[in-house]
Amino acid sequence: MGVLGRKIAFVSLFILFLTANSQQRIAKIEFEGNKHVSSWRLRKVLVTPVPTWTMRLFKRLPLADPKSIKKDLENITAVYLDRGYLDVLVKAKPIKYKEKEDVVTLVYRVDEGKKYFVERINWSCTDSIDTVKLAKLIDLSPGDVFSPFKLESGRLNVYRYLADLGYLYAEVEAGYRKVDSLVRIVFKVKPGKVVYFGRITYKGLINTKKFLLKRELSIKSGKKYSYSAIQKSRQELFRTGLFKVISIELSDTLSHPDTVDVVIRVIERKRGFYGASIDFGGNKNYDFTMQISANWGHRNVFGNGQSIMMKGLLQAEVITNWQFISNRYEASIYEPWTLGRKIPTNLVLYFEPGLKTQNFPWRVQRFGAELSAIIHDEPRTHKIGATYERVDIYGVPEDIAMEIKMQQGIYITRKITYTIQADVRDNPLNPSEGAFARVNTELVGGLLGGDEHFAKIDATFARYIRLYHDFILASRIRTGVIGRTLPAAEIAPTNKFAAGGANTIRGFKELSVGPKAADGTMLGGNVIFLLSSEIRFPLIWKFYGTVFLDMGQVWDEWKDINPNDIRVSSGFGIAFMTPFGPIRLERGFILTKLDPDQKGRWHIALLYPY
Repeated sequence: MGVLGRKIAFVSLFILFLTANSQQRIAKIEFEGNKHVSSWRLRKVLVTPVPTWTMRLFKRLPLADPKSIKKDLENITAVYLDRGYLDVLVKAKPIKYKEKEDVVTLVYRVDEGKKYFVERINWSCTDSIDTVKLAKLIDLSPGDVFSPFKLESGRLNVYRYLADLGYLYAEVEAGYRKVDSLVRIVFKVKPGKVVYFGRITYKGLINTKKFLLKRELSIKSGKKYSYSAIQKSRQELFRTGLFKVISIELSDTLSHPDTVDVVIRVIERKRGFYGASIDFGGNKNYDFTMQISANWGHRNVFGNGQSIMMKGLLQAEVITNWQFISNRYEASIYEPWTLGRKIPTNLVLYFEPGLKTQNFPWRVQRFGAELSAIIHDEPRTHKIGATYERVDIYGVPEDIAMEIKMQQGIYITRKITYTIQADVRDNPLNPSEGAFARVNTELVGGLLGGDEHFAKIDATFARYIRLYHDFILASRIRTGVIGRTLPAAEIAPTNKFAAGGANTIRGFKELSVGPKAADGTMLGGNVIFLLSSEIRFPLIWKFYGTVFLDMGQVWDEWKDINPNDIRVSSGFGIAFMTPFGPIRLERGFILTKLDPDQKGRWHIALLYPY
């Protein structure tokens, strides 16, 4: 029984009173004796619902459930153990709430005890194992606050390190002894013998060919046993999207054989899929529109892992005027391995026949292809893409067709793109540590033809630092530049840079910072600079607070860069965490006095801006 188990076995006696009368309800939860851990922090780990004023108002108070309160005692004790308070004792006691027999205030009384620190760490191990490397695997050093959970995590890390070297039967023990306010840690390591992978057996395959699994595996017959190789193999098999259950098991390890056989069991997903949707909205040319889309696909063609998908989309104007305004058809082919390497490649072919409408009595026909390939080189990812498009206008003379293209901003875009990014964040939706970097490049036009001819580079770097517990400092810098490859070539405003809004410079209207026409229309620029920093911190339940500082500007050309033009804003916000990421509500205040027509504003957005 571990430290936490011994503590709970003792303190659980204090909740026996609840067993006799489990119909008592809790009006308040309070803490006593918690000098070094805030009540707010302890409330976060409670399983018992914390009563609110609305619960009291509508008399929907939570029951005093013995199982929940026992779990609360475990969690509170664990919080203190993780902070070095090894002698902590937590008790639960009810107190009558306003003289009501069946309503209580539940009080958690904490006897913290003293805080323990690591004095030294000793290793008992064979000479063949480098203990210096082992010491780097545990998150404890002399002088650190001692945590039994970090000690156990370190023990597992040591075992996994040895298992990656082939020592499947390694024995790693981690113990400690208290001396005054210090802790002496002893690791005992017995690596045992080196083990090799034996025969690999596949079970559960129905439609998928065996070679597809083999090429995804990092484990090979005859190679040294590796714990990481098994984990990576499982991860890569899941990434194929072909299986809903994957199990990788060692067949017989009780007798400690020199080679271990591996059994891989899978349950395949259905190969065919389909879907349909109806969306309502509008655009600048029509008041109210309805969009109907449908798709059908096959995720494992001939059992080789390739997938295909067909998609159709029809858009119509409704209510104000009933007419079809556009249609689009797509066919896509996905190949997970290209040229014998694991390079996922996707080819999309699309065709828009175009429709004549009452607003536009001519037909704009488009067709094109988009090819993309991804190379994973953890933690880096490379993505290469190419786009080819052709646009024809029917029903008008050729010179009029060119004029229509200019008026409606129809640009034929043909480009090659390359993106490299490195992501070492601990959580991409709500990062607290790590960094993220991305450089995106585009070469548009040139030998490919089309209406636009330019090169574009857009680079972003973000860093996340834990300041104190869950207080996170997040910072981002972004720079970008566009250069024409033909002197007189036009660049569409949609391909230029613009700033302002919830994800760039808060407090300003969306995409309102940058070069504008005389009538105020946003033209966009060829140079962008953004610098942002914010502190994110927990408030209550799933709500987080934010205070931020944003600055940046977009210039037309390099020669126009002027630090005095940089816009600066600051503000605060609140975010609600969902399974899909945070939903943000933020208020930005403009600190520079260069835009008298803008007074700051509220923003609502999904996900953090970086």
